[in-house]
Amino acid sequence: MDKPGITGGKMVMECAKLHASGPCEQWDRAAGGRVVPRGRAADRSAIDSRAQGSGSGERGTCNAECLYAYRVDATFVWAAAGSGAAAVGVVSAAVVWRIRSRAGRDRPPPRDAEGQVPAGAEQHEAEQNEAEQAGAGAGAGAVPVRSELLRAPAERLPGHVRGREDLLARLSALAAEPDGRTHVLAGPGGTGKSTVALWLAQEAERQGRPAWWVPAADARTVTARLLELAAVVGARPGEVAMAKTGERGPADLLWHYLPQAPPWLLIIDNADDPGALAVDGAHAASGAGWLRAATGGLIVITSRNGDPRAWGEHAELHTLGGLDRVAGGQVLRDRAPGAGSARAAAALSERLGGLPLALHLAGSQVASEFAAERTFGRYAKALSGRAWQPADGENGENGENGGCQAVAAAWELALDALAAGGRPQAAGMLRVLSCLAPGVEIPAAMLRLEVLGRACAGGPDEGGAERAAD
Repeated sequence: MDKPGITGGKMVMECAKLHASGPCEQWDRAAGGRVVPRGRAADRSAIDSRAQGSGSGERGTCNAECLYAYRVDATFVWAAAGSGAAAVGVVSAAVVWRIRSRAGRDRPPPRDAEGQVPAGAEQHEAEQNEAEQAGAGAGAGAVPVRSELLRAPAERLPGHVRGREDLLARLSALAAEPDGRTHVLAGPGGTGKSTVALWLAQEAERQGRPAWWVPAADARTVTARLLELAAVVGARPGEVAMAKTGERGPADLLWHYLPQAPPWLLIIDNADDPGALAVDGAHAASGAGWLRAATGGLIVITSRNGDPRAWGEHAELHTLGGLDRVAGGQVLRDRAPGAGSARAAAALSERLGGLPLALHLAGSQVASEFAAERTFGRYAKALSGRAWQPADGENGENGENGGCQAVAAAWELALDALAAGGRPQAAGMLRVLSCLAPGVEIPAAMLRLEVLGRACAGGPDEGGAERAAD
């Protein structure tokens, strides 16, 4: 229906206005399609005269055509309005469903009158989590994100790891094909357990496998880092928050997601107290706490505790001792290449019991420009004046007591050199730092800088280093 000069939408509006005051009266094609309401006779006469003068006017009421256009356009308008309302309804329903699903996901499991979770509630929640992950496209095999808190301290790794070739080869094979057991690197302090673990972490990352490093200074640190790991491998913030408040088992949360991750390496360093790995009443040897059988990745622990009963039947111990004299001599020459022959280095290594930490300290001291003993021979002679008993046995097998004595002798020589160079405060500062937890970074904010500045200014300040850390 052709009505020049007026669109369908405008006609609907005009007809609506006209019907509000009375029936639509007039529509004249010659007048440009104007709609003339009842009661406007002057306008109507003008239209009639122009139509008669032109001979082309077509006069008639708009009751039929206008009303038809009104109904058609109104149908379109209401259809469009209905479609818009439907779209808004769909979006609103989606938003409400998302809010309810998130609220249900973060809601703790129901508990009975005694505060216990009914049987099957946690399993049902786990199934819901898996379904939601599948719907979100998470899926197993996704590459976990990185976390600075779980980064292995690769800067502590020496250029060469001497005398541990067989162990490194065995652990590398286990990292590629885990056997489901926890592997414990056990031995006295200073035997290089953490160095072996660092080498393994570097090798895993070189091959594209994630390697996570957890210091085991105490139970709180272990829990915090392993919950961080749970978040890395897929746990949602609400789930981690529930684990922190005790509404959900922390170890259960970690092991719900960890098997879904790609092949991984988890290193728990300096777990000298297996009690730090206890969680929710499950001790380290139970196989139901933080340490569980896993074929998707390898768990390596470094510890001074070599008692198999502390780690359980699912653990395998690898005992580390001192290095043989040849490997120990290589460690010394790595640190101080020009300090003497291989024979002199091997002799000094034997004197230090082959303990890697003592060898590292001795090599660093000999290579220092502040040292009075710049060769292996002179360093060995300086050791002879110390009141300590070296380890027995040419193969460098060293007990805890002998290892501590070797390290103490090496430290005394280094501190004596610092004191002779005008830094006597170093001994007091190290004495204070030795009282802090091992394996945890020391916050600089703990130090009183004004006291530390006076202590390190070079002048005498008896006890200043100790007061700086008070």
